[in-house]
Amino acid sequence: MDQAGIVFRISAKNEAGNISTANTEPLTIDSTVPTTPLSLSRVSPATAIGTSPFPIIRVGGVVSTDTVRIFSDVACTTEVGAVTAQGSSADVTANALSEGAYTFYASATDLAGNVSLCSSASVAYEYNIPPALPSALALSIPSFTPASSSTPLIQVSGTTSGDIISLYSDSACTVLKGSATAAGSSVMVASSAVAVGPVTFYAKATDPQGFSSGCSTASVAYQYTPAVITLSRDFYTIKEGNGTVGQAITVQRDVAGGAGSVNLVSDSITATGSDVTLGTQAIVFPANDLSVTVPVSSFAPVTNSSVEGDKFFRIKLASPAAGSSLGSLIEAQVNLLDGKLTEQYFFAQSFLSVRENEGALTVLVQRATGVGSGTVDVTFLNGSAIGGTDFTATTLTASFMSGETEVPVSVPITDRAGYQANRSFYILLGNPSAGAQLRSVATAKVRIVDSDDTTTCDPANNTLTTNLGFGGQSGGQYLICSLPQFSRVRTNLGLSYRLMADLDLDPSVDADSSTAGVQAFTPITGTFSGSLDGDE
Repeated sequence: MDQAGIVFRISAKNEAGNISTANTEPLTIDSTVPTTPLSLSRVSPATAIGTSPFPIIRVGGVVSTDTVRIFSDVACTTEVGAVTAQGSSADVTANALSEGAYTFYASATDLAGNVSLCSSASVAYEYNIPPALPSALALSIPSFTPASSSTPLIQVSGTTSGDIISLYSDSACTVLKGSATAAGSSVMVASSAVAVGPVTFYAKATDPQGFSSGCSTASVAYQYTPAVITLSRDFYTIKEGNGTVGQAITVQRDVAGGAGSVNLVSDSITATGSDVTLGTQAIVFPANDLSVTVPVSSFAPVTNSSVEGDKFFRIKLASPAAGSSLGSLIEAQVNLLDGKLTEQYFFAQSFLSVRENEGALTVLVQRATGVGSGTVDVTFLNGSAIGGTDFTATTLTASFMSGETEVPVSVPITDRAGYQANRSFYILLGNPSAGAQLRSVATAKVRIVDSDDTTTCDPANNTLTTNLGFGGQSGGQYLICSLPQFSRVRTNLGLSYRLMADLDLDPSVDADSSTAGVQAFTPITGTFSGSLDGDE
């Protein structure tokens, strides 16, 4: 029967045969199948692909109080969620889904237990588990910090193949610095240029569907410090036939990093293009390396058939790559030894300078070959500097072991109180071991530079008085003294100076003994720059 009315009468009878009053209970039989749900749509997330395992599906065309169920199959046998309708539609939250693609269908069950047909309407949803947070970041090139590369290469680990790994310089992952597609559990990501100073890198992953992990808690710190490039010393010695005496020609940087470069320019002093190859060559620093040795063969020294004597040429650094700069030691003299001469011992430099507060001077004695052991005496003699007062006058022996071509010899320098003029002494080689001789550079001159600063800048009296020790340093340092009108300058030789005046400069210069040799100049307005140089 359908919707038929039936009345049940119920009474009770005891053992004595007494019968209770009958109660009646009406019963309606409902066998009508509920209306099949008419529509399904996504509520949250609204997109067809999402990262929630609990999508909310809205089922329309239902009756209030009906139980609305959603299923993951067209036969409505695999239930994934249910809710009681409160109106003509119901929002059903799916139970936890496994990752994958789903098509949802729905049915309705009324209070009588009648179940509708499975809906023909459906809705698709793909549950995508978001990428995991990258688990670790590490410096790759350079592999240390601080370093001179402004574009470091960062290794990001804990990745999935196909995911795009993005590199950021902030913990919120908003300042993008680079990205790369992972092909395994780790990937290298090159950063775009960072500013000078410290930076901390973070990462996040984005899968092929466009879903991203959060910003990694893992990070790596880095500090970009531009490299300063210099030569290792201001003189070198090479020989005909591509030989090196003493230290090899070396270009160095104070901070390593990625690959870097600088030009090495060579030009003639006495050696010409017929003796060596002069010009410009690129010096390339491999990643993470602090120094590069320049092979003697790059200068192709020619072995001449006749005895021509030792010659010299100059090398200078220029044009450092972006992110690097040149330091103070960028020029050096290269001694080219005549391979046909038999004399052996010589000084690497014929003129040296030492500040009196350095405590000692180290002079390098060289020999043309490293064959066998040998000795040569090194004698320190008075000039205007006096042994026992300014330096230790003595004779030392430089001993060479087999294979050695350079030996250092040191002499103590006295730091005298108060200001003294610059003074000099001499060093001589002598008494070479049997079978050896002395080359042309067997004598060297040493200038002792006073280190006591007596500089005074007195604009009120238009007076600048200074000596070489100003500022505690010699060559290349500047004292800037602004005078209303330049009228008197007393300065010691060897001082680089810059004079600035608000009005025309008075060309008068005090010409007492402390300023002998000062360059004359004509009145100018603005800045005057020049150098004073001398031995004493």
